[in-house]
Amino acid sequence: MNEFLKEYISLKENFVKQNESSESVLALYEFADRLSKYTEKEATEVLVDVYQQLYMMESAYKLYAGIKIITEI
Repeated sequence: MNEFLKEYISLKENFVKQNESSESVLALYEFADRLSKYTEKEATEVLVDVYQQLYMMESAYKLYAGIKIITEI
């Protein structure tokens, strides 16, 4: 399991335990900002999940579609 995924799992657990508190939402947004600076596929895949968790479906879809296109080439 990569480091990005480990951190996401921890943040998601806090998000659920805290009933989507503003602090847990902010932590996910900050994590998403950090992830967006990486170019590794693993970081991008986790970022798709973070976007989905934050209900940013359009951003998640566009990012996922970009991964799928690159993978197919």
